[in-house]
Amino acid sequence: MAQIVGRIAVSHGPQLYIPPQLWPNILRREDTIVEVPGMREQVTDERMAQRYDACQADLDEVARQVQQINPDVIVLIGDDQRENILADNTPPFLVFIGDECTASTRVSHYHLGDEFTDTITNYNVDTGLGRWIIDSLMDSGFDPAYSTQTRHEQGLGHAFGRPLFTTNADGRIPIVPIMVNTYYPPAPSPKRCVDFGVALGKAIDSYGENTRVLIMASGGLSHMVIDEQVDRDFLKAVADHDIDYMAAMDPAVLVSGTSEIRNWIIVAATAQAAGNVIDYQPCYRNLAGVGCAMAFATWER
Repeated sequence: MAQIVGRIAVSHGPQLYIPPQLWPNILRREDTIVEVPGMREQVTDERMAQRYDACQADLDEVARQVQQINPDVIVLIGDDQRENILADNTPPFLVFIGDECTASTRVSHYHLGDEFTDTITNYNVDTGLGRWIIDSLMDSGFDPAYSTQTRHEQGLGHAFGRPLFTTNADGRIPIVPIMVNTYYPPAPSPKRCVDFGVALGKAIDSYGENTRVLIMASGGLSHMVIDEQVDRDFLKAVADHDIDYMAAMDPAVLVSGTSEIRNWIIVAATAQAAGNVIDYQPCYRNLAGVGCAMAFATWER
């Protein structure tokens, strides 16, 4: 039988992959900046550099843990922002079961000097596990979409390419990508994400092959405008294994980039134990409080 040997959640904001002196250039529109009181101390060169360094240490720790776990496959849960799930068909959940795919960190669209081809990697997909997950989810009352092809020029969306670049840059570990429509309403409710996570955990546990599975969530926390209270309340629920709190979260809060918290909810719901928050860094990048709150967590194995 398959065994879930680890659970990890990691942010994927572009600020993790570019030096802090370039952070203010991301989606820069001076005419939209209304200064938030107290924000000047948050966006000094020194403060942004400190947070960048802390996040790099966190990414190193995540990579170290993945190397230590050494799974046979990574089930990676991330959102898709009109990269492969387009307006012509937008399911709440999609399992990718093509034999292989590509992915990139994709920060070049911010005009920061790199190209997606600099970091593009080929990944093998564990189609046996992927198909089993689909069948099991249907037995649990879900009707997930599936795909055997990607549409985007880089393959999987950035929610997949960035954490894979951190943890599986050589493509050594096969993957099963699960795309969640967090961004575009109607999105699955937090309660539905909890139920999906429970069903996903059961699906993996019931897989007949002797496969060691790592489940990973990609995204969050709050952005584009950072809301530290939302983040800290959610991370407390992670640390307390408070699934009821997660299920009851207000969908009106989980919009824009903050919507990616849904991916964390799914992974938390596959677990029976509390999560361990490695770090939280509210990475502001301008005086309006815009940025991405980065967080990193693991769950007991």
